[in-house]
Amino acid sequence: MSPDQWDTLYEAAGDAAARVSRTWYGTIRADEIAPAIMDTYLASEAAAERMHAALTSDRPTALRALARRAEAIARRVDADRRLGPAAATYQPIDVWCLLESGYLLPTEEQGQQPKAHRDYRNPDSVSLADKADLARGFRRLSAEHQLALGALYRWPDQRRRHARVPWARVTEAVSALTAAMNTNH
Repeated sequence: MSPDQWDTLYEAAGDAAARVSRTWYGTIRADEIAPAIMDTYLASEAAAERMHAALTSDRPTALRALARRAEAIARRVDADRRLGPAAATYQPIDVWCLLESGYLLPTEEQGQQPKAHRDYRNPDSVSLADKADLARGFRRLSAEHQLALGALYRWPDQRRRHARVPWARVTEAVSALTAAMNTNH
């Protein structure tokens, strides 16, 4: 392949990476994805030539294929970060948002929470991994902390002000849940 063809391919990979990085809300940057896409084509020049031919003949379809590859790479990067030694990605405010949105409840009950009490503007931005980390962290808590967090759901319309569990216990339980969610699997 000529240098111009490589440039065209790299530009298309950058476009696909930029599109995918926007859906990851700033957690994964385009400059992390584009080189990984290009690595797959550097390993096989025949694949690079086929992709360049696809870009010249049907660019939208080729860009969708590159976007699918970029999405797979972004998922792999996200999974690697979650398993890394510094995987403390959750802050207490994140845990509060997950709890107040009802993600600790069984799936069939999540939609029954009052809409006024949902903190996340875009529930689709909550990944399945976040929900799984929340459930896993909750299972690791002591019975006392589980009871304190359960009080948030027993009285959903008066969550923070009038919970029958002392507020200090609830905040302590949220801190324990944050620590449990940040531990490796």
